[in-house]
Order: sequence, then structure tokens, then C-alpha cells
Amino acid sequence: MNDPSLMDFSYMTNDIPFSTVMIGSFEVAFVAVLETLISARIADGLTGTRFNQPKEVFAMSLGNMLSGLMGGSPCTGVLVRTAVNVKSGATNKMSQFINAMCVMCVVFIFMPAFVYTPLPCIAAILITSACRLFPMAQIKELWEVDRAELVNLFIVAGICVFVDGAMGLGVGAVISVLRTAVKS
Repeated sequence: MNDPSLMDFSYMTNDIPFSTVMIGSFEVAFVAVLETLISARIADGLTGTRFNQPKEVFAMSLGNMLSGLMGGSPCTGVLVRTAVNVKSGATNKMSQFINAMCVMCVVFIFMPAFVYTPLPCIAAILITSACRLFPMAQIKELWEVDRAELVNLFIVAGICVFVDGAMGLGVGAVISVLRTAVKS
């Protein structure tokens, strides 16, 4: 097994067409911004606070640039981690910084052990966490108030689960824009 290094630029030597890289970058940016804003909005709803949208997106952009320069994956405001953080009582913005420091320590100390964790175990943890986020109260409310929006929720969820997350978010956004246009 190769030892991972902090700075790995070997990915830059691949013969991937620039257009493919740009299209992928725009898709990831779209999903990253949407997921970050949705995550921040959920955290605001759970804590009764209000996030600064330009600051949130700018910080996520800087983080993604650093991650990309080091050959890492894109980072976003993760829905599951944000909800777990808030439900644990960590409602101050400093909790995200402490979370990042803990992740860094775990990566540096325990990563050799995590490499051997079977993917089904990781999937089970993520599915359990995601299922706990299922918005039953909002679904009941949508059933009573706006069934068309409830249908949109299920369409987006189905596309995200069975096809692609970016496509699901895109379809949901288009449906919402069209519904708003028809209403006005």
C-alpha cells in the first residue's frame, strides 16, 4: 500500500481533456454550494440563528481550493454532520472549527485503521444518520399545506438516491422555479 502524502500532485499528469475537468468542476461547485446553503439553512432552523451566506460560500470556496491543491475531495457543509453536531447541543459556530480539528486529528492518528473499515459498515453508518434526518414533520406539513411541493420533495429524493445527487438538485430547482413562475 502506498503511503499517502499531504501534497500529492500526481493527478495533474493525467491526460484528461480540459473540457471534462471544467464540466466536472462546475457540477461539483453547483452541488457544493447548494449543499452548503441547505446545510446552513437546516442548522439555522434547528438553532434559531441566521447564517451569513456570502461568508459561508466564500469559506467553502477557500476550503475547496486548498483541498484541490492537495489532491483532496471537495468539501461542503455536510447535512448529516451538521445535524449530528446541532442535535449534540453544539449550536455555536466554533463547534464546526472544533469538529474540523477533531477530523484532522482522527485522519492523522487513526487513518491507517480506517482504511480497513469495510465499505458496507461505512454505508450503514451513513444510511442510519441520513434516515434520522428524514423530515417527518415537514412531510406532514406539506401534506396539509402544499401537496405539489411534497411531490417535488419525493421526485428530488428519488432522483438523488437512484440516479444522481446533482441531477436531483437540478431537477428540484427547475421544478421550484417553474412553480414560482406559474404562481406569479
